[in-house]
Amino acid sequence: MDLVDVEWADGEGGGLRKSVLEAVSRVPFESGLPVRRFTSYRGQRHFTGWYWAATTESLVGFESWLERDRAMLLDHDRRVVGLASQPFRVTWQGATRRIYTTLGTQDPFYRRFCLYRERDFHEAPG
Repeated sequence: MDLVDVEWADGEGGGLRKSVLEAVSRVPFESGLPVRRFTSYRGQRHFTGWYWAATTESLVGFESWLERDRAMLLDHDRRVVGLASQPFRVTWQGATRRIYTTLGTQDPFYRRFCLYRERDFHEAPG
């Protein structure tokens, strides 16, 4: 029995997809959409918006100036090759109900790192 499920929006208009945690290691979450909306309303105390990330050539949502600044830092990190804001929801069965969460409030961004890029490789003269 699989204990943890992952739901994500595929970005192609296909709605939410769902799979077990063990099967999603190769899903390109940075190509998808956020699994929830970034709401704004008159009088709110935080600032929501979208940041254009050069890394993925797409918009990344944020819900505070701190999150926006964090996205900007990740976008400038050469090791980051994928960046998305809250691209999936993790769910599991609690004692009395199904429990879900998106990425943590301290760091809501998913990022894919690459420790090797082709342009960083220099062949030794021979």
